Amino acid sequence: MTLLQSHPPNGDSFSLDVIGTVIPRANPGVNHVTVKIPDDKPTLDSIPRPKRKQYVVRSVRTIGKRKKTDADDIRRERDRAIQARHRKTQATLLVRLEKDIANLLEDVHTVDVRRQDICTDTPILLDLWFAAMEYFRFFQVGFNTPPPGLLAFLDRIIAPDVTDGPICGADTLVKNWAMLSLSFEDITVQLERLDRAGDDLLVATTTTSITIRSETLRRVFPHLLGHDDISLATKLQDQRIVMRSSVRFDWDSSTRRIVRMLSQADMLTPILHLLGNVQDVSRVFDEALVTPEFRLRSM
Repeated sequence: MTLLQSHPPNGDSFSLDVIGTVIPRANPGVNHVTVKIPDDKPTLDSIPRPKRKQYVVRSVRTIGKRKKTDADDIRRERDRAIQARHRKTQATLLVRLEKDIANLLEDVHTVDVRRQDICTDTPILLDLWFAAMEYFRFFQVGFNTPPPGLLAFLDRIIAPDVTDGPICGADTLVKNWAMLSLSFEDITVQLERLDRAGDDLLVATTTTSITIRSETLRRVFPHLLGHDDISLATKLQDQRIVMRSSVRFDWDSSTRRIVRMLSQADMLTPILHLLGNVQDVSRVFDEALVTPEFRLRSM
């Protein structure tokens, strides 16, 4: 830029006097507002604050109440479930108890009917029933010598010439049982039931159990101790044999005594189960001193 461009063309005609007489114009667009600033300045304590603490406390209390309500609901639901299971268990026990009571009443009725039948029958049946029960009281286990009271029972209830299959006489009956007890260890006879088969006839269903020891093999199965059959003796030794058995009692109403008996036991079936084939069973009983009906051959 040149000097001519820096100064206006009539710049020389303006003097300081002229400039000094010019009155500055006021700006009509500007409004003047007077603001009074108070002398006391506000402090932090004078400024109102929101009640945040109270809101937080109320929120915590509300959450705590809500959690407590949820816990109470869970506890009540659990208690209801426990009570429901308890009621179900009680109902099941009640049904079972009612069923047991019904069965018991039925058993009582059956026993009462049987008692009435016995009481209305002749005294013969009562005597025969008592005689059979007394018999099993003495002959339910093996013995080597007669137990106390047995001989008195035989004199009172058993006829002197009583028969039991090939056995004849009360004394022979006792000796046969003593021989069986000596040959087979731990003889036990379990009475299962008594059934009336006639006016003067009772049939006892029993279970007879014996143990085959080395003494049994020597006395009853001596033929198995040879070289050829020693394997059979080994299989039989120390075995517990359980046999289904029965005893029939015939009563004489005139003498009020047992005059006839028939004792039977199935020794064949458990021996067959033990050995597994008929051939070995046949070899066991062929020369044995006991029959498959559990009777001593020597008698």
